[in-house]
Amino acid sequence: MMKTIKMFGLLLMATLVFASCSKDDDDDDAADVAGTKWETTYFKNYRKVGTNDELIFEYTTKEQLQAEYEYKIFEFKSNKDFFIDGEKVGTWSKSGNTITATIVKNGEKITKVMTIEGNTITIYLEDNYKDSLYNETIIYTKMN
Repeated sequence: MMKTIKMFGLLLMATLVFASCSKDDDDDDAADVAGTKWETTYFKNYRKVGTNDELIFEYTTKEQLQAEYEYKIFEFKSNKDFFIDGEKVGTWSKSGNTITATIVKNGEKITKVMTIEGNTITIYLEDNYKDSLYNETIIYTKMN
């Protein structure tokens, strides 16, 4: 009887130790983004023509991005507020390697979906215009 109680106690202790070591991914999911700033480091716009890509423009330096008004700083506040260039424009959430920003502009909600990998965030956009498919690739790099 005493051996059974000791075995049960050891089993209970082992279960508690393993349970307390598990990580709650939902709470930690956004921790690596909250309180960070990101700056535009690459911007490319191209058009699909058949199976080929026709380059419209590509900016690869901060100077080019600033000259064309494409340089932006994103900030993901820990309270889930989303800022662009110091102005609160909406909210954000993160699941896995996907960040979703909901921006309110002129009373309209716009959703931006971004992919995070290491110290970069990438946005891919597509738009149909006059029977052509236009694509943009924008890359942001972590500042802090």
